[in-house]
Amino acid sequence: MPRAGLALIAVTAAAALALAVAAVALDARSVEPLAALAVAGGMVLGELLRIELPYRHSSSVRFTLSDTAFMVSLLVLDAGTVLLGVALAQLVWQLVDRAEAIKFVFNFSQYLAGAAAAVLMFAALGGAASPAPLVEGLAFAAAIGAFLVVNTLAVSGIVAITAEAPFRRALRRMAATNALVIACNGALALLTVIVWQQNPYALPALAAPLALVFVTSRQRVAAQLDRERSTAFVQTEHRLGESTTAPDVAMILVEGVEQTLALQSAVWRHGRWATGVPHGSAPCPLDPDNIELQHGPAEAFGPGAGATPAIGIGFGSGVLVAWQGVLAPSRDVEPWLQRLATSASVHFERVEALTALEQERATLRAVVDHTADGIFVLDAEGDLALWNPAMRDLTGVEEALGRPVTDVLGPGPWTAEGVHDVSPDEESDDDRRVWRVAVSGLTEGHDAGRLRVVVVHDVSEERRVARMKDDMLSVVGHELRTPLTPIKASSQLLSRRADQLDEAQRAKLLAQIEQSADHLGRLIEDLILVAQLSSRAATRPRVSPATADLVAIVAEEVERVRQASDRHTLALEAPSQMLGTTDALRLRQVLANLLDNSRKFSPAGSTVTVRLVEDGDDAVLDVIDEGRGIPPRDRERVFERFERIEDPMRMTTSGAGLGLAIVRALVTALGGRVGIVDEPRRGTTVRVRLPLLGVADALDGRAGRTPQSSAARG
Repeated sequence: MPRAGLALIAVTAAAALALAVAAVALDARSVEPLAALAVAGGMVLGELLRIELPYRHSSSVRFTLSDTAFMVSLLVLDAGTVLLGVALAQLVWQLVDRAEAIKFVFNFSQYLAGAAAAVLMFAALGGAASPAPLVEGLAFAAAIGAFLVVNTLAVSGIVAITAEAPFRRALRRMAATNALVIACNGALALLTVIVWQQNPYALPALAAPLALVFVTSRQRVAAQLDRERSTAFVQTEHRLGESTTAPDVAMILVEGVEQTLALQSAVWRHGRWATGVPHGSAPCPLDPDNIELQHGPAEAFGPGAGATPAIGIGFGSGVLVAWQGVLAPSRDVEPWLQRLATSASVHFERVEALTALEQERATLRAVVDHTADGIFVLDAEGDLALWNPAMRDLTGVEEALGRPVTDVLGPGPWTAEGVHDVSPDEESDDDRRVWRVAVSGLTEGHDAGRLRVVVVHDVSEERRVARMKDDMLSVVGHELRTPLTPIKASSQLLSRRADQLDEAQRAKLLAQIEQSADHLGRLIEDLILVAQLSSRAATRPRVSPATADLVAIVAEEVERVRQASDRHTLALEAPSQMLGTTDALRLRQVLANLLDNSRKFSPAGSTVTVRLVEDGDDAVLDVIDEGRGIPPRDRERVFERFERIEDPMRMTTSGAGLGLAIVRALVTALGGRVGIVDEPRRGTTVRVRLPLLGVADALDGRAGRTPQSSAARG
């Protein structure tokens, strides 16, 4: 019992004692023990005649003749005799009812306090000594009112404290019904006294209508209670059917117990209380699989409601515990608790299955929405029932659901099961996109086979890579054959006719062999470097930075190329000195590939210019030729491996398409950027930006930046 309840009981007991003493002091007539025993006997016998009257929350309130016996004694006996009879009657009845000690104290105190207030009010208004019937009637009415007020306030207070409900709410629920019951008892008591005074032999006639009401009301009230409880149960069941989560089911179940049975309740699931419980509650020890009703004090089942009688029942996945709310648990609520527990079991299983289904749907939706392949589903009519974001990105179509697939994607093998290659474009063969479409029908569930699931994978890049590999094999074969032919011819000529050749001819043949061998060696080195760059173990070429004069490195490489070939004029524009931190070997490789590429695509006799300037913290290296140039659409593609603008079957220049790819990899390793720059004149300008401060510092400062074309910076 909460402290507030104990305090209320103490106040009620003190009020009962004070009112009783005041009443006896005001009405000084002597006490009649035999009359007091008669009053007690009448009240006990009157308690046996119970008529259940409908009450709120599908419960009932008792109408008995006990209050009638008390009110009759109030009209004809002195205060002391009446209060003694009331005390004896309450003592006997509480013992017969086997009430708990604390409940015994409260019931005894609140009834005695109400009776003492009535006796005091009746005596104070002179009802017992007044010869005027009107005065006596008014005094009797005031006494009944005092009894009603004290009784209603005390009972409403204890109900509010026990049920943890607002006092006003409990008072409002009880006041009207209590007033009606006490008024009926008062009227019956007044009628009994009047008949007794006029004709005592007519008293048995009053018992006949009471017996009739007693017999008929039991069935009527029971039927009405069942109807009200059934209505509340159906409403609860309807709400449970609309619930979608386990917490909703638990909350609705507790509210349903209160609305149907006027009991407090709580749900224990998965090792914790799923609904609110009183302060100080403990874990529930009941077995969820035990579906039999179990009786005991609430504190033994977990809720911190003290020794209040409680009922617990398992429903498979949890336990429902109900205890005193507005009314205390009784035998007639047990079938309803079993029905509610059975309903809870069904609905908890339903929402858990629904939650699992929603989780599976969410997982499937996440997979479909985030997969890189396009996925769409066709219904039996060929309309789109699902269209994932990847399909939207592939097609650029936002609103596709509900539309025929042929309207969105055009004609195609969209409903033919199997794997098909489809081209959604009508562009040239080189640029055409290719989709690999896998179509499968659903073979399980309702309307099996009527839906089609289509997975679209864009294989355009794979086709391009495959074509590029074929071109690469053709180019590499051609490039390897080019230096081998003069090597073989020169070596055969030297082997067969060396004695017939003069010194100059032999030197020329040996020089051709050496140049062709150098060419073959450079090609092999390029292939090895590209293979290293393609390895997962190496993300970029290794560099060994050191301080050097960039002008000297560039000048040496330009001079080496100038001496190797006189087909082009090489011009160098650079300051006298430019100190920086770089890898001299990698810088020479960069310049060698750029010069080789420029000379290859420039006409004989043209000029290839190498320009080196300082721009802030960067060194800018430009290689400018007078060739046919590179179209803007191809300026990014030429930096990929094995990419050539020319058709490999009709190309007029040699090369495997590795030079610029190697340049980009080396420049990136040096912390720089490379790209094609727009020039107002004919030809191509390749611009390389390298940091002067050092490779390591440049890589730290530009971490995360994607190398971009210098054309973007100018």
